[in-house]
Amino acid sequence: GKASLSGKGRRTLAKIASDIRAQYGDRDIYVFGYTDGEPIRKSKWKDNWELGSARSLNVVRALGNFGIPNDQLVQANCGQFRPKESDSTAKGRRQNRRVEFYAVHRNSGVIDARSARGPGND
Repeated sequence: GKASLSGKGRRTLAKIASDIRAQYGDRDIYVFGYTDGEPIRKSKWKDNWELGSARSLNVVRALGNFGIPNDQLVQANCGQFRPKESDSTAKGRRQNRRVEFYAVHRNSGVIDARSARGPGND
């Protein structure tokens, strides 16, 4: 039930930020937060949606502090709904508590609003 960054996590993010600046300055950086599927019991989070969101938000803020422009950062969250491993073991649950980074070409996949209009939505 934690979303805070450890010292090791901050050092890792400093390295990631350096790599982003060197190799992906022209891309948006999506940061996805994930949790295991265990219900929230003893933390301040309402549910795993909130916890996953807090994880990715803390990472996005840290990347901003490490010099990644805020307009390059996108905070996203999948909560417990896209597990990497089965939640049936402690090891699997640990692997599901994570953040993932994606460097995406800016405006790739953007739908032109004019083509997205359906009947009656002009």
